[in-house]
Parts: sequence; structure tokens; C-alpha cells
Amino acid sequence: MNEALKQRLLNEAVRIGDELLRRAERDENGLFWKTMSLNTESGRRQIDWLASTSIYAGVSGIALFLLELYEQTKAEKYLQAALSGMNWVEQYCHDNPTDFYAFYTGRLGVAYAMLRTAEVTGDRCYLQEALDIARPCLSFLNYEHRIDDLLNGLSGALLALIHLHAATGEVWTLEAADQLIYHLLTRAHYGLEGLYWDRNGQQIRGLCGFSHGAAGVGFVFLELAHYFQNDAFLWPAEQAFLYESRYFDAGQKNWGDFRKGIYTTGNYEKHERAFLAGDMAFFTEPGYMNAWCHGAVGIGLSRLRAFALTGKELYAAEVQAAVERNAAADLEPIHSFNLCHGLGGNAELFIEAYRTFHDETYLQPAVKTAETALALRQKGEIYLSGYQVEGVNEEDNSLLMGSAGVGYFYLRLAAPDQVPSILSPQVASVCTADTSAITYINLSPAAVRKIVMEKGFGRTLYILEKQEPEKEKAILDQLAALDNRSAFKEAFIDLVQTAVETQPIDYQQRLLDVFSLERVKLKLDEAVPSWAWLHIKESVQKEQAKRLATLNEEALMGLRLVLDSWITIKLTAWRWALAAPDEWLNNPAVQPQPYPVILKAGAAGVEEIELAPFTYEILNAFQTGRCVESVVRETAAGFGIDAADLETELKVKQLSLQQIREAIYAGILVEA
Repeated sequence: MNEALKQRLLNEAVRIGDELLRRAERDENGLFWKTMSLNTESGRRQIDWLASTSIYAGVSGIALFLLELYEQTKAEKYLQAALSGMNWVEQYCHDNPTDFYAFYTGRLGVAYAMLRTAEVTGDRCYLQEALDIARPCLSFLNYEHRIDDLLNGLSGALLALIHLHAATGEVWTLEAADQLIYHLLTRAHYGLEGLYWDRNGQQIRGLCGFSHGAAGVGFVFLELAHYFQNDAFLWPAEQAFLYESRYFDAGQKNWGDFRKGIYTTGNYEKHERAFLAGDMAFFTEPGYMNAWCHGAVGIGLSRLRAFALTGKELYAAEVQAAVERNAAADLEPIHSFNLCHGLGGNAELFIEAYRTFHDETYLQPAVKTAETALALRQKGEIYLSGYQVEGVNEEDNSLLMGSAGVGYFYLRLAAPDQVPSILSPQVASVCTADTSAITYINLSPAAVRKIVMEKGFGRTLYILEKQEPEKEKAILDQLAALDNRSAFKEAFIDLVQTAVETQPIDYQQRLLDVFSLERVKLKLDEAVPSWAWLHIKESVQKEQAKRLATLNEEALMGLRLVLDSWITIKLTAWRWALAAPDEWLNNPAVQPQPYPVILKAGAAGVEEIELAPFTYEILNAFQTGRCVESVVRETAAGFGIDAADLETELKVKQLSLQQIREAIYAGILVEA
């Protein structure tokens, strides 16, 4: 890149900085900026202007840009504005406690900004302030809307804690990170291949991508492996990337976007119409987005880091696919240059590819993006914000969604080795502290796999551990010996099956009993075509169930009902209730008998519901469509009630109808 372009980039970053200084507001605590915030409470998308603290859309992010602008220009006014902004942030955090400690959108991001402030100024008081802000971070584990993603969740919090320890060496940051490591391992979900995190009814399946998907969590595990020099953490990282690889579309040169959000009344009505019309494609076909937050750009950044740390060529190939997809961006309509999902953020992939492969040709698409942005600006056009709301045509001030981020992009492109990446915040150093007393930081590869396997096979592993510890160890060691991108779930099932076959018949029966339950549960979950479809199905059927459950007796008796198609009744020979682990080891002393369990697939996972014998007999009768009246009559007959015992017959009838009403309301029985 020539010096003339570098100067143009710096000049425009300076103009943006000066404009931000002009827009700043001041109170007794320092400078602050109001930024755009999307509000959908009315059922419509509208913009509010608010002052907040986050990196993503608050004062900390703007201060980070001004700090880098000072570093490149040495103009004192930018440093003073950044420091005044961070003073405002400090006081705001002090006055407004929270349990929200996300990286990009919460308090640990503020702590990260304090770290950069300390680095630029050499003033260690900012390190102390970073520690003070971060110290209550474990309250995030109790946050009401807790998730695990990089943008808003616990994986981002963990990344910030690694940076915090690297800068300060504080032992408590390691202890806090340790708890978050365990949390993330226990919260991993099995995909058809690999691992993903976070699931809800507004997704087709686990998300791919950097800000909300598997790539971002995988990136954090890469940083753990690097910082603590523990290759055990490469496994969950590479399993996250394996999960995403399944959903790579070669034609699109991109990874599927599995969001199916219901953000407004209109969204819900659209989902409901699609469900009632039987439009399964609406709920199962992904979209494709090419941005840092979702799609090829962010996923490419995660693979760049994976290639740098592992040297595996498959990651270089995935980077190339992302680069090729992103290079086509100039064929798309020009839109915002914001960092989150605009062309400025997309250019980060090329900048990081240049830094990884030391090949200047990677910079050319980023240069083209910058030249396009500069030309549009010269024509008098504004930098459109990342919030595309009808009727709103204003610049935002923020780092990830507004003009501060555009300025940050210009600085990154002009000096990629001097301006740190905020979109791929890697930890440069490695830990030299003694971590021997910290539990999960030092997990072995087998121990990491055991924690993850307990998600679906916790009871099987518990029985193995208590009764055949050597066999359990052998199974986990064999899993750990597999390549990090192998199909671990299938390998585990095969290894357990082989181990069980060598056991005495009575022990074999008990272990296979619980192993079979956990496998059936897993298969039911894997068969769900779309969580968004299940979510809207449950919502629509709940309204139908309210009507059915309140029918009078005559109308109810005439209904034809069937067990919902996403429910399985599993009979086990012993009781394996999740809430009663003490009973599991007592099962050898208990004679086998039928223990019926409902397995009910839902957007959040498969729910287990123990059934009483009487309830089981009723529900089992509805495996195929049956008339309520015939099932009630059959149930009464099954009790061998004398024809003259009308009182007992009436009690059985009423109890049967009560059970049926409850099953309708719970979505277990539906109209045939």
C-alpha cells in the first residue's frame, strides 16, 4: 500500500475523530457520547439515542478508537478525550452495578478498554480500575439471560479474563477463568458432528459464526490453549470448527446462518403462517450472511487463528474459502462500512490474512473497500450505521456500529501491525504463572472429553466410574487419542458398547439399560429438523390445547387423540431419574420392573418426565390415534371393576380424564 493512501486513511480517521470530539457531551464525570440503540418494544423497529459504557456501542468503544488515533498521530486532544471518556465510564460503572459481564457488550469489555488505556498511557491506575470493574464478574453466571456466545456471553467474558491476567497477573482472574472454563465445557452440545453452544427456539440449529456461534467459542478455546500452553483445549475448539464444517455450502462459499428470530409481532405472524401452511422449508433452510458477526468473515478469522496455532492445512483451505467469498463483496450493493456487519468489518479478514501469511495481495480487497468508502465520503455521503431502520438516515458514533469503527478500520489498514484488532482480540503472551493449584486450567485431554461427554451420557459414565473405573479411563484415553476433528460421539458409543459386552450379564443389563435410555434421548434430539419449527409448533398447539383442555366431559370423550410425534415413551428396567443419582448405584440390589419415561423433544433439549404406572397405561394407549371414550373405558376394564361398583368406575373415569386433560395441556396428547 502506497504512502499516499496511508495518509488519506489517516486524514479521514482524523476527520472522524474531530467530528466525534465535536459531538461529545460532558458532565461532571467527563466526556460521553450517545449512540444508537435498537428498540422493538412497540413491535416496530425504532432508534433510541442512549449513553452507555460498552465496547460495542458505548463510550469504551469510542475511547478505544481515540486511543489508537492518538497512537498514530500523537495529537494530545485525542488522548485527553479518550481519558475523559474512560473517567465517565469508570464513574458510570461505579454508580450502576450490574451482573452483565460480557466482553463486547458488557462490563468485562470495559475492563479490556481500561487495559488498553493503561498500555497506551503507562499509567497503572487503569490496570487497577480494570480489576475493580471485573472483580464481580462471576455474578454473570447467575445472569437471567445468560448465554455462552462471544458477543454477549460467557465465552467472551472468559476471553477478557485471559487478557486481564496477561496484563496484571492477578490470581483471582485465573480462579474466575477456571470456573468459566468448566461452565463452557459443561454447556457444550453435541451436533450431528462436533460441538456447538447456545440453543433456543429462534434458531434452526446451533449457530455458526463468530459473534453468536461456534466459531467464536472455538476461538476462545484456541486462546486458552495458547495462553496456558494446554493442548487439551484445542479439542473443543476444533470440534466447534468441525460442527461448522458440516454446514459449509461450497456453492455459496459460506456457512449457513441458522437464525429464525421472532423480534416483532410481524415476525411471529410470519412464523405462524408458515407453520400452519406446512412450509417446512421456511424453518429448515438457512440464510447466508457475509460479515464479522455471522458468516464467512468471522469464521475465516477463527480459522486464521486455528491455522496459526495448529498449522493444519484444512484451516488454511477454510480461510481461502472465506477470503474468496469476501472478495466478491465488491459485487454486492454498497451498504454500511461498520465493523459488526459492514464492509469495514469484512476487511478485517484481509488484514488478518495479510498478517498471518505475510502476503500483501491479501490487502488489496481491503484497500478497495477503503477507497470506495473514501470516495463516497468525498461525495458528501454519510457513514450509514449498522442499524438499518426505515426513516433513519444518521451517522452513529459507536465502534462496532458507527463511525468510530470506520475510523478504526482506516487505522488498522494503514498500520496493521501497530493497531490491535478489536474483531480478533488475540492474547499475544503465554502464561508464566504457577497454575498447578487451579483445577480446570490444567485439565488433561481425557478429562476435557469426560466433562463434555457427561452432557449426554452422564449416567452411563457415572456407573462406569463407580463400578469399572479402569474401563472408563480406557474409554476416555482412547477418545483422547483420536484426532481433534474426529467424530467423538460415535467413537464413544462404540467404545462403551464394546466394553459392556465383556461384563457379567447382570452388570451388562443394568449398564445397557441406562446407556440405551441416553442413546434414545440423543437420537430424538438429533432428529429434530428445526428448533424454530418446534418452538412455533409448541406455541400454536398450546393455544389449541387451552381450548381442548377446557372442553366439557361429553366433548372431551368424543375427541380422537394421539401421542405427539416428537414424544417417545421409553421403558427402562430400573429407575434412572436425573434427580435421584443416589439410586443409580443401588439398582444392582433392585429387581427389574418397568419404569416408563416420557422423552419430549423441545427447542431447549429433550425433557425427561417420569410416569406413574396408571398414567403410562393411559398415554401408551394413544401411541396410535384413539378415541378418548374408548381409552377411558379400556382403562376402567383393566382394573377389573365389578359392573355394580359404579363409584369405583366413576373415580377411575374421572382420574383418567384428569390425566388426559393434563397431557393435552402439556402438549403430550394432540388431536389425531
